[in-house]
Amino acid sequence: MAESLVLDERYAVVEEAIIGAFFLLLNEKDAWHISVSDIVKRAGIVRSTFYNHYKDMPALINAIEDNTVNDVFVMMKQFHPHGSRELCRSYFLSMCNYAQENKFLSDIFVSSNAFSYLEKSLKMFHKYIVETLPRIPGTKENEECIGLAIAYTIGGVIGILHKWIKDDFDLPAEDVAEVLTDIFFSGTIKYFS
Repeated sequence: MAESLVLDERYAVVEEAIIGAFFLLLNEKDAWHISVSDIVKRAGIVRSTFYNHYKDMPALINAIEDNTVNDVFVMMKQFHPHGSRELCRSYFLSMCNYAQENKFLSDIFVSSNAFSYLEKSLKMFHKYIVETLPRIPGTKENEECIGLAIAYTIGGVIGILHKWIKDDFDLPAEDVAEVLTDIFFSGTIKYFS
């Protein structure tokens, strides 16, 4: 049992080193130009250790995409504005900060290699809508309107984040969060009440 725990800890430490190296390398080149050689050199591991964790670079990128989608999903599940403008603004600010701090996410938003991530995101958004609707009381017709409002909100947030990232974060995150909050409170919130 103790030996298994040590092996699990070692595996986790190496995993963290690989992913940490990947994110450090993102400051030098885009994700699709990072090689296994770059990773092993930066992480201080041998190639076989990398291959014990990932089949190849696309598998690593796929795992990082999955982690990013999961992070966004967790943030989305915490979105419960209940008419509180400050709570809503705080949520949108956390989304903006995450987009700004996660170089991989911002690279995906402006990359032609984004199809896989966008496909995963759409599946996650669908899951979010399916999980959210039963928590909102109302008729079947009302649920359909709420589902459309959620889809509209998600699409709008993605569009604004995409533009903001393409414009190299030219506005402060606080300003973007304020715009998102204004838009949400100008019309969409009535479907969530």
